[in-house]
Amino acid sequence: MTINLRNNFERLAEALLAEGKKDSAIKALDKCVEVIPETCVPYDIYMIRAADQYYRAGAIDKADKLVKRLSEIYQNDLAYYVSLKGSDAAAYDRDRQQAQAVLGELDRMTKEYKPDPNAKPANIEAIPDSLAPKGKPDSNAKKPNPVVIKKKTK
Repeated sequence: MTINLRNNFERLAEALLAEGKKDSAIKALDKCVEVIPETCVPYDIYMIRAADQYYRAGAIDKADKLVKRLSEIYQNDLAYYVSLKGSDAAAYDRDRQQAQAVLGELDRMTKEYKPDPNAKPANIEAIPDSLAPKGKPDSNAKKPNPVVIKKKTK
């Protein structure tokens, strides 16, 4: 439910940005962070949109702060997922991939809105080689046979 409320604030901010009302978009995002703080509802992947909107509205410091916090969350998550072995690692593979994707998107976003080559991203560390995905998916891996349902004939 609260994620839905955050989404509504972000949709409002998006509409305001489309109308060129950057100050109003920032106020909407500020209100979202105020009434649904991380201490009550932990930040998740959906907060990337808010960070992007802060950047587009010109609230660089607020965007950087949010990107930094999301980066901390997903770096910690990724470190945990990579520490898992065997079936535990397999069970959390999708979560590991999502954490890597989030960190990649945060990095891309900061580079987009901070094109100065001397500007540092909002405290996003490079993903260590030990945490990076290994190789490409095996396209020759055996795939399960499709289920064939035969109709009964009379």
